[in-house]
Amino acid sequence: LDSLQASSHVALYPFSRPYAYVIAFNERKPTFASRELRQALNAAIDRPALIQQALYGHGRPAEGAVWPNHWAFRPGFPTFKYDPTAASKRLRGHVRFKCIFPEGAIFERLALAAQKQFAAVGVEMDVEGVPLDELVASLTTRRDFEAALFDAQIAPNMSRAYQWWHSGGPNNYGGFSSAKVDTSLDAVRYAANDADYAAAVLDFQRAIIEDPPAVFLAWGERVRAVSRRFEIPVEPGRDVLTALRLWKPAADARAANRN
Repeated sequence: LDSLQASSHVALYPFSRPYAYVIAFNERKPTFASRELRQALNAAIDRPALIQQALYGHGRPAEGAVWPNHWAFRPGFPTFKYDPTAASKRLRGHVRFKCIFPEGAIFERLALAAQKQFAAVGVEMDVEGVPLDELVASLTTRRDFEAALFDAQIAPNMSRAYQWWHSGGPNNYGGFSSAKVDTSLDAVRYAANDADYAAAVLDFQRAIIEDPPAVFLAWGERVRAVSRRFEIPVEPGRDVLTALRLWKPAADARAANRN
């Protein structure tokens, strides 16, 4: 990215990915049975600082489970708040757990940044990078993990959220179960109109804040590099490849062709 920013031949188009970096909990483990503990861990994370440190500014704070680009998302939605003082008060006694993550520089930086912020409120998170197949086996087959950091596709639509956080969802690897989350996701699924759908999405976000199944860290970002020979319609935050059918040669390129 740095090598392309000064280029006169290439234009850069950043966009938000529908993937969130999360630290998912295995609620079969006694450590994470407490809702207050999971709330405290979310309150301990300074998401903007973590994005600067681990993602070099290329990300967006994940302040809930609803993608900010979803049509039903509103600026007034409840969100996770960074409050280390409140986090310290909610913690009862010494907390220590192990978090695995897939081997790779990005995940390692995120794990170490989160580890440091947890330590500031008295939580010890041991971290270990493991091969991807080992991570998958720990999540899906053995289900023996305590916590796992990875990027999960929980957007762009609510069906993704259903798969991850509904008690009957196929990707609910940590055994998370919340009556309020289930009710809100079922209401989304069977909403009769846009108003009912939007209200159910709000209820889902509120339920996740109250009873979080994971620490939500950041929405990922990627950048497309495209030759300036093309004119590209841009929608802020969206991948320009989704509008590929609308690309056309730039005016100077068309003139050159006519010559």
